[in-house]
Amino acid sequence: ALEEAGIIGEISEHSIGSYTYNKWNSICRVEVYPFKVEKILDQWLEEDFRQRMWFDIDSATSSVNKKEIKKLLKKFYKNKENYI
Repeated sequence: ALEEAGIIGEISEHSIGSYTYNKWNSICRVEVYPFKVEKILDQWLEEDFRQRMWFDIDSATSSVNKKEIKKLLKKFYKNKENYI
């Protein structure tokens, strides 16, 4: 989060689930954890390569193409008090 988005915070101990995708002729598995943002930096390592964006839950789920990620976002939002 610090390197790619310039944010500092705390990662939940509890995963909300996982998804897989193909990359470099392999299957990658991603375990997803909620992250409580505590500080947003004005400058960060990959700011020239990445754009930081903030979404409400409806915009976030509609902007994601992968069904598995949509499902994880909805699951987290519905049960967010259990993770933070």
